[in-house]
Amino acid sequence: MKHYRELAFRYLKMNRRRSVVTILGVAVSVTILYILLNLGWSALLKYRENVRAKKDYEIILFTETKEQIEEIMADSRVKSAYVGSYYDDDRDDPVQYANALYINTTNPYRMDSVKQALVQKYGIDGIMNEELEIAYMQGADKANLIFISVLSVFLIAYVFAIFGIGIVRNSIQLSNLEQIRDYGNLRCIGATK
Repeated sequence: MKHYRELAFRYLKMNRRRSVVTILGVAVSVTILYILLNLGWSALLKYRENVRAKKDYEIILFTETKEQIEEIMADSRVKSAYVGSYYDDDRDDPVQYANALYINTTNPYRMDSVKQALVQKYGIDGIMNEELEIAYMQGADKANLIFISVLSVFLIAYVFAIFGIGIVRNSIQLSNLEQIRDYGNLRCIGATK
């Protein structure tokens, strides 16, 4: 048993540089991975927060009666809502809606499908808060740009994770290959697996 211990200490001393490089490589990979993922997620959360500070609603439904408003507010998919007016000047003939219902849904990641379901169920028209829709990677073409950005951050993070795993695997494999002769000698003199 004493010989095994001496052999282990000899290998640790002999492979000191490789061990330090392995530890350093893994530490750098993990640090870069952590920073990239945190920066990407923090930027997305900050963008959502800024959009909500400007316009804190997800959907605007153009209701006609008080009964419709009360039914929609009682819907389980609606988290909060308030009634206000909305002026649509995008058309040739601008329209003023007096009973516009500004809604936040219980699940903002499904706001597109909730809007479609509410519009279909109550037979009314509605629009989305496009900036918030983009921030939750839904709907418009700009959402694809944010989705691609987030996907790129995850891809880079994945590459660094593979890099860190490769460093550890390579170090262990090289260490074993160097020690194979000594393991063979130990087996010849009767050591067990």
